[in-house]
Amino acid sequence: RVRSSAASDVYKRQPIGWSANQFNEFGIYNTMVYARAVRMYGALREVLGETAWREFLHGYYARWAFKHVDELAMRSEAERAAGRDLSWFFDQWLGKIGLVEYALGSWTAAPDGDGWISHVVVTRRGPYLHPMPVGIRTKDGWTFGRSEPLRDPDTVHVRTRLKPLEVRLDPDHLTEDWWPFDNGE
Repeated sequence: RVRSSAASDVYKRQPIGWSANQFNEFGIYNTMVYARAVRMYGALREVLGETAWREFLHGYYARWAFKHVDELAMRSEAERAAGRDLSWFFDQWLGKIGLVEYALGSWTAAPDGDGWISHVVVTRRGPYLHPMPVGIRTKDGWTFGRSEPLRDPDTVHVRTRLKPLEVRLDPDHLTEDWWPFDNGE
């Protein structure tokens, strides 16, 4: 990805939660409600986790199939599946413009019992909150933790069996993190 205002401009113009008649032009409307909405649903899946995501989809379809839906319908179903308030998520993705951008801060690792414990600082640099995956690589492979989006900065504690060799945010590149070059060594 190229980090420039021109590259991200099309996604930063107008919130996807607007009514169709509020958009300046049809091309922007199309981009926001289709391409950007796909990104929003991907982010929602990461916020919910796989089990709650499936529960959300099944419940949303069961209650709203072939009916007109709005933000409240989607949000209440997502919150029911998650078991927690998600107003911060819907407020940013539907009502504001911005990007997900996080950076790896300092980290330490120390022996702890029969394994290791790593403490990793995750710092938000962009306007959108997101639960960033934190990966710790050992000789056995990757072990993951996840940051809490409402804590900024957040210190994530990840336990591994072996000594950490590398620490990265989103090592599998699954998030919408805008500038991945500050995610690890």
